[in-house]
Amino acid sequence: MVERKISNLNDEFDFRLFVKVTRKNVAWIVLFFIISFLMAFLYLRYTYPIYEAKSIIQIGLADKSSRVLFGDVKSLKSDLPSKIELLRSPTFLNRVLNNLPLDISYYQIEMC
Repeated sequence: MVERKISNLNDEFDFRLFVKVTRKNVAWIVLFFIISFLMAFLYLRYTYPIYEAKSIIQIGLADKSSRVLFGDVKSLKSDLPSKIELLRSPTFLNRVLNNLPLDISYYQIEMC
């Protein structure tokens, strides 16, 4: 009985064995890449784009230092919640939405 040396992948890398295994399975490798690219194409083609918008609103505290110096701190504290409530109010949101140009439509003409 002839003993065959079994290569251990941790010790050495047999390039000839790698090429032999790759040649046997080249059809499966090509099929895997074709299916992967086809699935990626179909996913990107038929999923709807999702857009996200974020904004930061800065509420200015213009020249409030004189109020702090003269001890009128209560008006500073009550000013911020009133501005936040104004931003949340439906009337303010309706005014903002009425001023935005939301009646614009974009179309794409496809030439066959």
